[in-house]
Amino acid sequence: MSKNINSLEQYKIEYAKSIENPEAFWEEKAANFTWHKKWDKVLSWDFTKPEIKWFEGGKLNITENCLDRHLKTKGEQTAIKWIANNPNDIIDVMVERGSSNYSLTIDRDDEGLIGVFKQKTGIETINVKVGLVDSITQGFNYGYWILYEYVAGFSFIFTKKGAQQLGGFGTIGNLFPAKWDWKSFWSSTALISIILAFMNVLPIPALDGGHVMFLIYEMISGKKPSDRFMEVSTMIGFFLLIAIVLYANLNDVFRAFA
Repeated sequence: MSKNINSLEQYKIEYAKSIENPEAFWEEKAANFTWHKKWDKVLSWDFTKPEIKWFEGGKLNITENCLDRHLKTKGEQTAIKWIANNPNDIIDVMVERGSSNYSLTIDRDDEGLIGVFKQKTGIETINVKVGLVDSITQGFNYGYWILYEYVAGFSFIFTKKGAQQLGGFGTIGNLFPAKWDWKSFWSSTALISIILAFMNVLPIPALDGGHVMFLIYEMISGKKPSDRFMEVSTMIGFFLLIAIVLYANLNDVFRAFA
């Protein structure tokens, strides 16, 4: 297993692994930590609440994993000792460098962050402003990976737990931020659009995917389905979609009063 990612291609490979089998991927990563008790279950999640639990039953010490286990090889390197919770924009930080302590005053950004930078990673970061054509390319890549992730996990809805997590209009509303943020708003809107586009091409009568399915049948067999068959299949598809919508919204109601 590679501990460092040194290129964009390597990142995409690792990301694809994490989407295809997230439990196996993160279980492998977690094996690098020091555990006092190994976990009972890698992952359990419910996106409708939302509630996500990783490595249930496992016990570790965060300080031991962040600091103690590195002392033998990195004990003389720079480390931030402690930053207490502080609502002020200007904060004081104590930095230990070698055997000396330094007091620094830092002006945090609008989000209250000071930024953490790891040196000697071999990766250089730059800020690039893209034009119209490049922004379309970047948007396409972003949409591709969102769709890939959704399709990879689509089979989950056919499980008992997945069916219980289906949500309707209430769940869709919860996707949007409580406080206005243009990026989060349009990202959520794009996500919903991508999901609807994928659902529309499923081979279900009354959807575009159903019409394509009948056209493919006609091309292969050379026969057009009868009007009666098309009418009945479209009605069945329509009532199936209505049933799914009602079930998803009833799930929202049940969760709201549970």
